[in-house]
Amino acid sequence: MLMLQDNSKMENNNSLVAEVKEKANLTNSEELSLEESQKILNLIEEGEIDEKHIKALAKDSPKFSTKFIESMTELVHTFPTLVEKVGDVNQEALDKIDHINHTVKTLKDLASNIQSDEGRIKIAELIFQLSKDYNETLKEINANTNNTWSKIGGTIASAFVIGLAIIFQGFGGDST
Repeated sequence: MLMLQDNSKMENNNSLVAEVKEKANLTNSEELSLEESQKILNLIEEGEIDEKHIKALAKDSPKFSTKFIESMTELVHTFPTLVEKVGDVNQEALDKIDHINHTVKTLKDLASNIQSDEGRIKIAELIFQLSKDYNETLKEINANTNNTWSKIGGTIASAFVIGLAIIFQGFGGDST
């Protein structure tokens, strides 16, 4: 019975990986480019893929998590520059992004040192709550600014959800 469940989980994982690779036109999920990462973020934002897909990729390809974290970090670091170029600098938003950067770094450090599934789950819960709070803040900011915030903010919010999946999977490590 346990062997059947394991096979079923593996088949489900493989089908989720295949689905993401097809939708994002990925050939090698371990050598992810910034453009491919952006495509995955867009698919998440559009509701085409969700957390279970990202978890499946992280489990299937050990280097996927590292490459995706690198892309997320690059996107988050470019956010303040994009905001300034738009000419609508909102200090509250920049402060929130700074807070998020520090929080993600802290959770990343914690997650890389935690060995237990329970610890990873607790970190996942924390990042999920942070993501919800962040999305609510973006909604408030969007209500007071223009559509550019919505587009930029959606990308960062998507990156947070993906960060949750990657942290939950132990940054590419096998949590089984």
